[in-house]
Amino acid sequence: MRLKFTKKERLCSQKLINQLFVEGKGLYYFPFRLVYSLTEKKEENTPVQIVISVPKRNHKHAVKRNILKRRIREAYRKKKHRFYANLPLGCTINLMLIYVSSTISTYGEIESKLIPALDILVKRVEKDFNISIRPID
Repeated sequence: MRLKFTKKERLCSQKLINQLFVEGKGLYYFPFRLVYSLTEKKEENTPVQIVISVPKRNHKHAVKRNILKRRIREAYRKKKHRFYANLPLGCTINLMLIYVSSTISTYGEIESKLIPALDILVKRVEKDFNISIRPID
């Protein structure tokens, strides 16, 4: 698998993002809040479409928000193959990753927290939607 973060993997549709907040389910794993929903897989879609958010309430300066978004995006890009391997085949997960901490974490801290958060998400999807998923390695 190529370790790229393509446009198809980004959730850009305002309609789908609003639907996430209305119909989606949430989970909290510090420093992240994950809001997710399952949709039917279309031909061109990837297994996960993601949007990353760092609230202005916690980080007033755009520079700090952008640094955190870059770090989260890079950690996700490097570890997504592990996440994709454990997902169901016939659907797409729309996911919003919200960074809720008021401190600026290093890349290593973000990566070490993102991996278990994604593992918990896989287990939660299996439980909530009664889908059998391949075991986590």
